Amino acid sequence: MDIPDYKSVEISVPCNTKIFGNTINFNPSIIRIANDTFLMSFHVFRRGQHGHPCDIQPQPSIYDEYHMWYGGPESKTWWNEDYDGIRGTGYMIIKIFNREVVIHQIFDKIGMGYDTRLRNTPVGIMATSSLNSFFNYKNIWGMDRVKYGLPPPTCKYQCLAIYYLKLKLTYASHIDTYYLSNNVEDEGEPLCPRLQDQEKNWSLFVVNNKMYTSQWLTPKHTVIPLQYPACQIVKEPNINVFHKIETFYKGAVKFSLSTPTLQFGPSEMIGVGHVKLFGDYLPIGTNAYNFYIENILSKDAFNGIYMMFFYTFDPNTFEILRVSSAFYPPNTTHGIVFAAGLTFFDDDYIISYGEGDIKMKLFFVSPTIINQILYKQNDMYDDYIFIYNLFD
Repeated sequence: MDIPDYKSVEISVPCNTKIFGNTINFNPSIIRIANDTFLMSFHVFRRGQHGHPCDIQPQPSIYDEYHMWYGGPESKTWWNEDYDGIRGTGYMIIKIFNREVVIHQIFDKIGMGYDTRLRNTPVGIMATSSLNSFFNYKNIWGMDRVKYGLPPPTCKYQCLAIYYLKLKLTYASHIDTYYLSNNVEDEGEPLCPRLQDQEKNWSLFVVNNKMYTSQWLTPKHTVIPLQYPACQIVKEPNINVFHKIETFYKGAVKFSLSTPTLQFGPSEMIGVGHVKLFGDYLPIGTNAYNFYIENILSKDAFNGIYMMFFYTFDPNTFEILRVSSAFYPPNTTHGIVFAAGLTFFDDDYIISYGEGDIKMKLFFVSPTIINQILYKQNDMYDDYIFIYNLFD
């Protein structure tokens, strides 16, 4: 059977670009703003004043002396907030035609937060990111707790909050230039300040013009309506296949949310998640163990790998419906892939993702192919399948 084609494309910032020419740029998130035009955010890191030399290709993070993860967590070179450098979010405008990408404009601003996700919503463009803070009784993630009438925090060490910014783009057609609101440098507001601790990975979505965030994937898909001040938690009816697989692997396989979700057909929402394999703890003889020891791609600083998967859910009950096997996109060269954006254009779902914490990429794939690799969750085995390239 002939299968429609698909494509993975790398996006590289030119070395002479102001600010971002000497930064390491990865984990992009993408939304469509007009016709063939897209806004993209990306994780930005620079160690020191000068950053990464233009004539040196970035290497896997723990082996690259200019990367924040250089040397691993036990080394003196592992980056922390006291080091000279920057970490935040960059923004750019790109054009897409026939799955070819051209950078149209890069904004000279570095926003707060990192691993930012973009989503078109009824109130405009939302940029969300997680921030950690070691805060006291008076502050909540850098803000006054009294403002929200909150008790002292219950987190033992630190709390994660999901911040949001409403971004404004304006376009000057006579000079073909976009302008981005100055608030990208602001801390923003927490989505649900009444929650004491939140998951690092989340997924914004919109149903019937109402905004939600998927907050946890296991043991049940957990959703938070964002109609302040409710922020009540809603869970799918039953424990899902992700929890069953994690239990089978005794915690050595972990599923997490990644991208915002979109409509998929008449009665499903679709998202892309990431699954982490903790190589040192995988049960011997399982699918994950066998895949891991045969994997020749680089690992992360903790000897783990990240892969992608598709999942769908019912927009009314939030029940997980269908799931794909874990996979790497075509032409993957590093064992860490992290999806942060999802949009639809020209009969393709476009997944924006980072590779190895050093690259920005887009993966174009048709709904036809996605449907071919999705299985009803009841048909998935606990000994889950991991595949280098699911599309060959």
